[in-house]
Amino acid sequence: MKTHSLNLQDIMLNSVRREKIPVTLTVQGECFEGTLVGFDDETLILNREDEQILFYKCNVASVRVKEIIMRT
Repeated sequence: MKTHSLNLQDIMLNSVRREKIPVTLTVQGECFEGTLVGFDDETLILNREDEQILFYKCNVASVRVKEIIMRT
């Protein structure tokens, strides 16, 4: 059985999901804006206007936020 530990990716994704911070996903050069409603080890679910989109993490080049969510 695989043990799951929190990493920077999970911390960031959980923060934007929980706080409903808008994100921009870049997938194959195209940008998708919305709010993250869920994620697991392989996928992200984005609410975008009147639809939900399932993205595979291996296809996502970047996740951008306009708010600083992690301080050093």
